[in-house]
Amino acid sequence: MITALVVDDVAIDRAHVTRILRDLGVSVVQASCSEEAVRTTQTSMPDIIFMDVVMPGASGFDAVRKIRGLPDYKERPIVMLSSKSRKTDVLCAEFSGASAYIVKPATREALAHALDRFLLPL
Repeated sequence: MITALVVDDVAIDRAHVTRILRDLGVSVVQASCSEEAVRTTQTSMPDIIFMDVVMPGASGFDAVRKIRGLPDYKERPIVMLSSKSRKTDVLCAEFSGASAYIVKPATREALAHALDRFLLPL
């Protein structure tokens, strides 16, 4: 079974993505901030990470850079989730090491596409 880490400081946004992923048959682990996300990657080893951009403290971009520095996460897919849709935001995500970028609110189709693109077809 695929395991995803969903990182978002807004509980309702985290719950929305979690519900969709579980409906798609994905096991979900959650984190509410960047620091918790980095710790969680070391204990749960998710197959894919869905990371919010704007959070208190360290941003999602900061978390991606830290996670990419971990030995098991050099190539693991990390998908940024953000309400920001400017080209500069997408470029920042790419430069930080993100694999893809989804504009919120994340749809079932967008999340299924990310899973299909980076992991096994559903």
